Amino acid sequence: EEEAGGATKEEIEIRERALAALTPLQQERMRKDHLDTLIIVRGYQTYKPRLDETIKYFKKIAEWREESKYQEFLAAKLPHFDEFHRRWPNNVYGTDDYGHVLTGFRVEELDVDALEKIGGENLILLQGQKMRALFEHKRMLSQKSGVQRYKHSAVMDLHGLKMSMLAGHKRQIIQRLLDVGSHYFPEQMWKIYLINTPMIFRGIWTMIKPWLHPVTVAKVQMLGKVDAAKAQMMQDGVPESSLPTWCGGTHQGKDMGLLVVECLNREVNVVPC
Repeated sequence: EEEAGGATKEEIEIRERALAALTPLQQERMRKDHLDTLIIVRGYQTYKPRLDETIKYFKKIAEWREESKYQEFLAAKLPHFDEFHRRWPNNVYGTDDYGHVLTGFRVEELDVDALEKIGGENLILLQGQKMRALFEHKRMLSQKSGVQRYKHSAVMDLHGLKMSMLAGHKRQIIQRLLDVGSHYFPEQMWKIYLINTPMIFRGIWTMIKPWLHPVTVAKVQMLGKVDAAKAQMMQDGVPESSLPTWCGGTHQGKDMGLLVVECLNREVNVVPC
C-alpha cells in the first residue's frame, strides 16, 4: 500500500530533482521533512509530464511557504485566530479502521459574512496554519499506531446551504480557501462525505467542481440523510465511536482551533509535533 510505504527509487529521484530546482534556503527547509516532500511527489504523480509538473509545483509550494512564513505557523496564533475558528467551527473526530482521521463541519454554523471581514490574505494564512496542525496531528497518530497515515477524511453537513454564501466576493474567498488544500497540501484527502445535500447543491457543485483536482472530485460521495450517510461511512470502516454525534455517532469532536493550540504548545515545549 502506497500511503503506508516509504519512498520508491523513482520517487526519491523525482524528489531530488525537484529539490535541486529550488533556492538554497528553500532546499534547506524542505529537506528537513522527508515525509512532507514525499507527499508532494505523490500528489502530482498523475500529472504529465510528471517530472516537469512536480518541479513546477515544488517551486510553487516553496514560494508560498516563504511568502506565508510557513515555518512559523506552529510558533504562535496568527492574527484573527479566535475569530476565524469561531466563525468556521471545524472539528477533528476519531479514525477509521485504517487510521485515517475524520474531520467535519456543519454549513449552518459557517458564518461566511464574518469570514469575509477577516480578509482574504488573513484567511489563507489561517487555513494554512490549520492544515499544518492537522498534518502534524496525523503524523503523531501514525507514530503512535506504527502505521504511516497522512490522509484524512472529511464529512460536511450541507443543511442550511444557500446560494448567497457564494455570491460576489464570497465566492472568491471560498475558492481561495479550497486552493490552500489542493495547491499547497496535496495528497492529503482520503474520502469526502457530503450529507443532507439540498436541491440547490447541484448548481453550487457545478460552480465548485472546476476548482478541485479530478482526483479529489473522485473522492467525493454525495449522501442523503444522516442514516444513509452513517451506514455508508461505517461500511467504509468508520466506526460509530469515531463519527460526529450529528452524524449518528458518539464522538464529541475536538475544535480545530484547540488542535492548533495543542500543537503550538508542543512546539514551545520542544516536543516534535
